[in-house]
Amino acid sequence: MTFYLSAPDEAINHRDSSLLGSIHIHMGPRKMVKKGPLSKLHVPWQNLRQDDGVNLSGLLCWNSGISRFVGREKEMEELEKWALSPNPVSAKWITGKSGMGKNRLAGEFSTYMAEKHDWASGFVNLEEPNTCAIEKAGVLIVVDHPEERKESVKELLQGLVDIDQKMLVENGKKIRVLFLSRQNFGDWQPIIFETGAEALTNPFPVELPDLSANSAKEIYNSSSLKTFELLGTQGHPVPEGSTEAWIEQSEDNRRPQLIVAAAVFSALFPEKDILQNNTRQIIEKLALQEISRAEGIAASSGLKDLLIFPILQTIANICGGLESEEAVRVMRAADLEKDVPEGKDFVSLCNDTDLFHKDHITPIRPDLLAAAYTVESLREKPLMAPEIIWFSLQNDFSGSLSRFSRLCFDAEVELGFDKNQLDQWLAQAISESPDNGAALEPFLVNDLYGLAGTGIITCRICLDRAEAETEKMRLFSKLSGFYQSIGDLREALKQCVFAVDICEKFALAQPEVFEPDLARYYYHLWEILIASGEKGKAYRVIERTAELFEKLDQAQPRKFKLNLVKSLDNLGNAYAETGEMAKALTAIEKALVVYEQLASAQPQAFGPAMAACLNSQGNLCAQLGDTDKALAATRDALNIYEQLTTAQPEAYEPDLAASLTNLGNRYADKGEAEEALTTIQRALDIYQKLAGAHPELFDADLASCLSLEGNLYAYMGETEKALEITQRVVEIYSNLAKETAIYDSLLASSLNNLSSRYASVGEDAKALTASDTAVKIYDSLVEAYPQSFDPHLATSLNTLGVRYAAVGENKKALAATQRAITIYSQLVVAQPEVFEPDLAGCLNNQGTLFAKMGEREKALATTEMAVNIKEQLASANPQKFVPSLVKSLNNLVKRYTEIGEEEKARIVKERAEEFQEKYFELLS
Repeated sequence: MTFYLSAPDEAINHRDSSLLGSIHIHMGPRKMVKKGPLSKLHVPWQNLRQDDGVNLSGLLCWNSGISRFVGREKEMEELEKWALSPNPVSAKWITGKSGMGKNRLAGEFSTYMAEKHDWASGFVNLEEPNTCAIEKAGVLIVVDHPEERKESVKELLQGLVDIDQKMLVENGKKIRVLFLSRQNFGDWQPIIFETGAEALTNPFPVELPDLSANSAKEIYNSSSLKTFELLGTQGHPVPEGSTEAWIEQSEDNRRPQLIVAAAVFSALFPEKDILQNNTRQIIEKLALQEISRAEGIAASSGLKDLLIFPILQTIANICGGLESEEAVRVMRAADLEKDVPEGKDFVSLCNDTDLFHKDHITPIRPDLLAAAYTVESLREKPLMAPEIIWFSLQNDFSGSLSRFSRLCFDAEVELGFDKNQLDQWLAQAISESPDNGAALEPFLVNDLYGLAGTGIITCRICLDRAEAETEKMRLFSKLSGFYQSIGDLREALKQCVFAVDICEKFALAQPEVFEPDLARYYYHLWEILIASGEKGKAYRVIERTAELFEKLDQAQPRKFKLNLVKSLDNLGNAYAETGEMAKALTAIEKALVVYEQLASAQPQAFGPAMAACLNSQGNLCAQLGDTDKALAATRDALNIYEQLTTAQPEAYEPDLAASLTNLGNRYADKGEAEEALTTIQRALDIYQKLAGAHPELFDADLASCLSLEGNLYAYMGETEKALEITQRVVEIYSNLAKETAIYDSLLASSLNNLSSRYASVGEDAKALTASDTAVKIYDSLVEAYPQSFDPHLATSLNTLGVRYAAVGENKKALAATQRAITIYSQLVVAQPEVFEPDLAGCLNNQGTLFAKMGEREKALATTEMAVNIKEQLASANPQKFVPSLVKSLNNLVKRYTEIGEEEKARIVKERAEEFQEKYFELLS
């Protein structure tokens, strides 16, 4: 497929804008460009009438227009602003889930531009050759389901770049291309970047949200009235409040297409209570109704097998349409000709029905109805289902597989039908005829949803036949991806290692040929290792991956820039997890350089990733003690999110709140408590609003932010406020933990904070209860995840020891503290730089407890151990550890005094005073 311009050579060579009227845009294979009349762009609106024998596909399809177009005024304004912007050439994306109204919005906008601004506008099919002229004020080309023709999209974007570079646009005439995609805009960045179309791609996609309740109700009511009119039936009054109640039942019930489906359902089945039917049930019953209609047509045509027409319709759903002659082939292949009435010509019989139009049966629309129809029809012919599916695919493997994958997604994810049923039927067709697998394999890519079973069988068949090592390498990698998609990480890892081993050998001999594949295989291997929990191996792999992509990027930056920045970002995170903070910072700052380049051209696409990277830089700098640089990086991240939120508040408010929380932490690190509190409260304002609307999504974030606010109030001495806030935090986490255990650790942490708050206001008994509960939670977590929660348990045990001591239960305090020391002693062996400060703190507390209990020799020995550790820490980082060392030295003075060693006490006291003086000098 291609998309390019044609014009006299002089127009290109001399950039003569006066010849604009002769410029034509060609879409489709270059060799198939139409030589005849130019194509006229149009919007395929239907004109439904009562006497047409309207079917459900006609009613539910977006272009039927049976519902009022409401709730998208903001999006229409945004699209018009984009279309009329000064850029001569521009592309834009509309994104959203199935049923969100992408096509209806694009159709209404196309009609609006044609009528108000005299534009040529409408939908095109990238599978078919088209030619149109830039002869009006502008051209608007709408492309639906671009993800099914990514190579065509790539060529289209390259064509737009070519037009923009070679031609001047006269008198403000413009070319606009609007893509309607289920995929997120970010998923399109590799293609946009590779084709060099960043400057021509509008960085702000239209991301369709759910409709408001009022808009949803208006669509429901208008669809109901129009359906009654088209069906020629009398409408039954809907019980007061039923529509509103149904809309509020689920977020799905605010998708325009599903609202129309519900309205049509109510019109067809007025005796059924809409409140008793969810989305799947409605679509399923409508699909069965349409199958029943096809069976009725089969019966009236004299066919003995009433499922013949549903089968043909199913094939059309998968392959994109079915001609009458192809239907005859199906009949012969399935041995169904005997079911045709004697003396009847099947083609004529088909064309006499309203299922066929111009010798052609078209796919059912919308996709959700087609998915339900396909599954329900094939269920009626389970033995024939594999053969039916295979026949549907073989004329156009690429396009049909994409449509089949979309049907799988809609059936399984959107509607909740049996998982993998369609995939299992196709896999059966491959296993029964291995040659089918060899034919299908080149088109069966890993990013097709729901075809893992087919992919695994197909790759296995092809591996058995493969002779060349390079072919085996490619198939091993592909097979690994299919296993990964079904969660079989062990087998995915095994196959990926096979691919890597072969590729490494070839890369040694021909690095320029095989290193790109090797880098991608390494990245895939890293993903599997991380998912498998083998972080040690994963870190080594991502290090090698980043090195390779850095090398490749130097030679071909346009091709490998995105791979490089992702691997650097992940490398930085890997180093941070292993405690190599300096290396982590280096990798993150390399990634930042790349993100700055990308975000300058595509702020909407790369701004979020850059902001996340800046937040990582801020966190790393904070851990390395560079608080000024940490604060600057986090401010830069916040600035990006503020800009993004201004453009799309619904999409970026959560990120803005998270970034404000990070900034609050950075201010706190610098001791700027007032600034920290002001920033945190900005974040809280957002989280309060978000949690009010969606508590299930944002209550945890709200609690986390409140916890920081409580810490700040405690630091500022406002103990009552700190206590009140922390009580609320514990309440939120307690409710969340009742629903799922993933919040247990956060609940335990908040209980430790609550313990400190109670202690600060003198409620020692309540402080002890909170601390004891936290320890019990961590005890249970350690049983399942000892490496993750041992440090938390040790900290909580140390706190519990302090709480027991506060109420005079010294023996229990000593037991808790000793448990903490035992755990910290084990942790210090592996990571001394991380856990030695905690161990020293516990030893210091233990010394105090021994002294209280009259065990003076033990008290002295333990306090000396604490002092020795803190002296080593203070020599490496005096500013951080001298204050703690001074406290322990003063405790040691007491211990010596208690056993009558006055001279030793005096010497230690002098040492404490010397360290204190040095500390004040450092501060000044």
